[in-house]
Amino acid sequence: MRTAALLLLGLSVALPARADSNPMRPGTWEFTRSGGMAANLIGRFCITAADIADPMSPVNGFLSREEKSGCKNWKIEWHGERGQYSGSCQLGAKPAQVSGRILAAAETYSDTQNVEKDGNTAVSPILDIINGLRLGPCAN
Repeated sequence: MRTAALLLLGLSVALPARADSNPMRPGTWEFTRSGGMAANLIGRFCITAADIADPMSPVNGFLSREEKSGCKNWKIEWHGERGQYSGSCQLGAKPAQVSGRILAAAETYSDTQNVEKDGNTAVSPILDIINGLRLGPCAN
């Protein structure tokens, strides 16, 4: 029993810890925005492995890299197929609290984002839902 415990301890030290990450597969993805009366097409994009691994990429909280560069404390944490993100951002020259939940798999993506902008009136919450579907490999 002691030998098994030592072996298990040795394996846990020898193997690197694996942090959960975005489970999307690289390829051509089509994204749509839900809300209002109908969904509208955002576009088709070639998503690379580097995009998937980059916390500043739009597939890790649906803001552009430029928008995220104006955020303080931007963070995303993945637990299996679920990701949660948040940050204090400047969107349209106004402070905003951005948070969201992503449910992603190899072929599908859904991001429910909440943006609370400070303005001249009370805080205005905006709920945005982005859905994605992998269409296949990227065209060369």
